[in-house]
Parts: sequence; C-alpha cells; structure tokens
Amino acid sequence: SKDDSIAALATLQGLIVLDIKNPNKISKKGEYKNFIYDVTIASNKKAFVIDSQKVEVSILNLTNPTNPNKIDSISFLNILDIPYKIFLSNDETKLFVATFEKNTNNTTSNGTINLNNTTNTNTKIYIFDVSSYTQ
Repeated sequence: SKDDSIAALATLQGLIVLDIKNPNKISKKGEYKNFIYDVTIASNKKAFVIDSQKVEVSILNLTNPTNPNKIDSISFLNILDIPYKIFLSNDETKLFVATFEKNTNNTTSNGTINLNNTTNTNTKIYIFDVSSYTQ
C-alpha cells in the first residue's frame, strides 16, 4: 500500500494480506480465497486482483485487512481475452489490464487457462475508469 502498512501477495491459494508496518516483524493479517494471478493496491486500500478461476478483475476492500471483501468485479468471461497483468495509473483513476487471447495453445483439456503458455497470442490492453473506487 502507499502508506507501507500492508502488502498483498497473489498466490495459487488466494490473496494473502500482510502487515508490514514493522519490517522486522511481518505478519499475516488476512486472506481472500481464490486463484489470484496478479494484484495492485490503491492508496485507499482497494485491491484490484486478477481472479483466474472466474476470469475477472475482482475489486476488494482491504480497509479491514483481516477480512478482505469483494465489492465489485470486471468480468472477462464473455470475451476471448484472459487478463494476466494489472496496473494502476499514478493518479489511481485508471486501471490497465493486459490480456492475451484465449486459444487452444493456452487452454488445458479440462478448460482451465494455462497462464504459463501464452506464446503466439494477441495481447491487448484494456483501460477502465476506477475513480469511483479509488477517489
């Protein structure tokens, strides 16, 4: 976070929220269970995460880091693009979502996405106004 009080880690088991106020005593504060691929945190402690199971960008409230809760989402289910990297603009009003095109090269036999096999795909950048969440 911008105030260096919390950090969020994207893991295969979900989002892990860490208390980093004291660098010599980092502790786990909370978690959000889902397959999270990437995360970025706004200064007001709203987290934008790529949820690979739901093929969406979930918007989480981290003001209570022991209990992160989903407040909204941006779905990518109805298009052929899979989000894999997200960035906030410096003024935190725009969210940039890098995607790759879903195809047979990066889809497993059970229909899940293999984010490690994104070669020969079309990359796109989507830009969303997220000022209603960050301002």
